[in-house]
Amino acid sequence: YGLAWTYPGWVQSAYSREAADYIATWLDGARQNNVSVSYIGLSQNERPPCATPSSCDSVMAARKAFDAHGHKQVKIVAPDAFQSPLPSDAEMIHNSQAASEAVDIWGIHADELYGSVEPWMTQPGAKPLWNSENEAGYMGVRFLARALVRAYVMTNATGFISWPLTNGAFEHLPFMDNILPSHATQPWSGAYNISTHIWAFAHHTQFTQPGWLFDRAASRLLDGGGSVVTRRSPDGTHFAAVIETVPCEDMPVCATCDIRFPPVKCPNATSAPQIVTIKVPTGVNAVAVWESDTRSDSDHSGWFLRRADLEPSSGAVTLSLPVGRLVTVTSQLNKGNKGKYGPPPAPAPFPVPYSVNFSQPSVLGSIPKFFLDQRGVFEVVDRPPYGRVLRQQAPEPEVVWIPGPTSPITIIGEWSAQSYRVSATVLLPPSSSGDNEERFIAIGGLVTSSGIAVNGNQPDSGIFLRISDGGNWRLQRAHGSGATLCNGTLPLAKSWRDVSLEFKADGRITAVVDGSVIANVHDGYYRNGWAALGCGWNECLYQTFRIEAVGDKALPKPGAH
Repeated sequence: YGLAWTYPGWVQSAYSREAADYIATWLDGARQNNVSVSYIGLSQNERPPCATPSSCDSVMAARKAFDAHGHKQVKIVAPDAFQSPLPSDAEMIHNSQAASEAVDIWGIHADELYGSVEPWMTQPGAKPLWNSENEAGYMGVRFLARALVRAYVMTNATGFISWPLTNGAFEHLPFMDNILPSHATQPWSGAYNISTHIWAFAHHTQFTQPGWLFDRAASRLLDGGGSVVTRRSPDGTHFAAVIETVPCEDMPVCATCDIRFPPVKCPNATSAPQIVTIKVPTGVNAVAVWESDTRSDSDHSGWFLRRADLEPSSGAVTLSLPVGRLVTVTSQLNKGNKGKYGPPPAPAPFPVPYSVNFSQPSVLGSIPKFFLDQRGVFEVVDRPPYGRVLRQQAPEPEVVWIPGPTSPITIIGEWSAQSYRVSATVLLPPSSSGDNEERFIAIGGLVTSSGIAVNGNQPDSGIFLRISDGGNWRLQRAHGSGATLCNGTLPLAKSWRDVSLEFKADGRITAVVDGSVIANVHDGYYRNGWAALGCGWNECLYQTFRIEAVGDKALPKPGAH
């Protein structure tokens, strides 16, 4: 499954023919590398796939481009967006016969499948309906346990996608509160966390196979609250029923969700133990029972436990389920495995001093160890005549999903770091483009946010030493257009420069270029944060990089600047 969140700058618009050709070429690359892609989500992630309510040409253009590149087997999922506001993105496509024919699956985001899908989506003969991005993970494992059962029960949704399977990024970045079902924030220590969300999925995924079918007659809301969803093998000999009895009081209070999903917040909730009777296929002599106490929350010991098998009586089994349970009943006695695993590596501080020489043997085309790009693309490349270097590769701003940092930036280290020195050997190669925009290269520190306008509109942050190709420099807040703390001019350089920034916990900041102190200021606006490398939308090269801890010893006073 592929879904474009960002396009390269030359595409210019997600609605253009170039965008359709770009995705088709991406599919070519996947095929060349033996990666099988079966589905493409057709929007710029939650952006309308139609340019206007009356113009869905981009949907047809995508289908034509995929077919022309030999990808007729790739199905289109649309709109891959929310249902509100109306007219919804799905309704725009539905109202265009040609666009509707190009779409194979309706993909709706979040939990608006709870009572607010279009009526024509659930009619007999309608296209398959998927919850193509579920946000239950943000609202807790109990909500997820309930949502996984009810997606089909309430709207006939046969697909349920939650992301990411594994999230590897630093703490305090956007989406790191999405714990589905594992995340790792310290690549230097190897520490990671597995959430109990994984067992909510296991109740379904460990007892079905591709090709199994939903059983509508055995999937319903329970009379006393709760719900059950049932799947059967194609030959009808095996089944797996998943039952939830999560009460309404266990649902999260979420102001954003109340605004976005007003129709039904907690329908048919359980308030008392439930008696559930399940008829089993002929020939089934025993069923396995796997049970989780959803109120165990993050305690893995209360999740996905094998209970005693049940023997059918008169072709059925009956269970008494307490409030707050998630239970799988299946004829597959040899399925299900919780496994036993040792504890993950313990968290550890970032290993300072840390240094890297990019000219040393390294994997070409790779992001260097421990760096995390926030915008632009920083890769290790061979760049004649300068040798092997770290280079910012993006020549122009991307067509982004949501506003981000104003120019390329990559971060490293720990968000809590306060007193440290960051240094690098840098170079701005001569430009032959003739553009009039300022070309610059930068190093920084005390970066506390991603600059991505999501989860609270995080602004650009940090302190940066920014050097232009004309020799002008300035020490400034934030990577973009933050306040200038001081500035000056350096002699023109035709070769590499050694630059460093030193930060003290008391707010002192010292900038050094080629061994000379050019700035020594006090600014307490930012007190902690990651180290960073940055530049404009231009070529910039880095040969070495280093972070080291510093004490409180005062540095020499700089000259006039």
